[in-house]
Amino acid sequence: MKSDVYFESPWRDVGTKVAPGSTLDTIFDDAGLNYHVRKEPIYYHGEAGSVSVPQGFATVRDDGTPLGVVGRRYQIVNNSSFRKLVSTFMDTQDLAIETAGTFNSGAKAWILARLPDYVKVAGKDALNKMLLFVNSFDGSTPLVVKFTTIRVICWNTLQAAMRQRNMAGLSIAHTESADVRMSDVLRTLQLSNEYYNLVHRAFDKLALHRITDAELIGYVKRLVPDNPEADKNTRAENTRSRILGLYESGRGAELGRGTLWGAYNAITEYTDHVAGGDKRDRALKSMLFGAAADLKESAFALAMKATEGFQLNAPMSTAPLIEA
Repeated sequence: MKSDVYFESPWRDVGTKVAPGSTLDTIFDDAGLNYHVRKEPIYYHGEAGSVSVPQGFATVRDDGTPLGVVGRRYQIVNNSSFRKLVSTFMDTQDLAIETAGTFNSGAKAWILARLPDYVKVAGKDALNKMLLFVNSFDGSTPLVVKFTTIRVICWNTLQAAMRQRNMAGLSIAHTESADVRMSDVLRTLQLSNEYYNLVHRAFDKLALHRITDAELIGYVKRLVPDNPEADKNTRAENTRSRILGLYESGRGAELGRGTLWGAYNAITEYTDHVAGGDKRDRALKSMLFGAAADLKESAFALAMKATEGFQLNAPMSTAPLIEA
């Protein structure tokens, strides 16, 4: 029996869904991205009065909401510049913006856009090619354009770090100029083509690699291990049980069951649609930037290692650790 809870995007309750044909002005208005952020000095109020903190500054919205603490060299890249970056990509490439929004009262602004082409794993499992644009005001991330793929049948967001070379996308530190040249955009789009070609080959490799039930259990247990210092590992056991259930009957499970591709997608489906429960804002942040994103990266790395001969069901006390 198939699960009935994975029909919608994990963005369904977070951000603003963009209507087809919307202008960038409308998208920024509807998603609440037209705010301004400034950098303000921080003061310590003690018995001797107010003393400035020389190396610390607060980033503050135009409505007075504090967003984060940054250093002296940190340069704010306001969303007006973020908009110009997205506009430049849209002028160069046929992008369809699907959703946009903010986290933590505007500490992060993000836009998810779909490229016109797609990947088909093993000739049957379609993945949309996506660009994730992120601007932050809390010092946690640079201004980035990140490559990712979304599995059409279940909206799993797939994380896959390519080892060949740095293929994370475009990254602009907040200590640099935010001006992006057309050559940077063209280079990023060319790099995205290379990335998606590598991803396609890697995912095909996972889809062709058969695994036994014992290897599946070993794969999941390496990614969600017991805590050796705990008296009970009920939480880890429940998580593993949910993942194994998704492997058998999750959305699109029939396209990968019996393979590493199916095992990897059970992990991504758990992180994107089960973990976090109804707290979608927190779950999406984790999925894109936090522990869930790290788990998906580790799941991909372990699956690729298995295609190279790593024994998933070897005793964990003697098997080498994976490089996450």
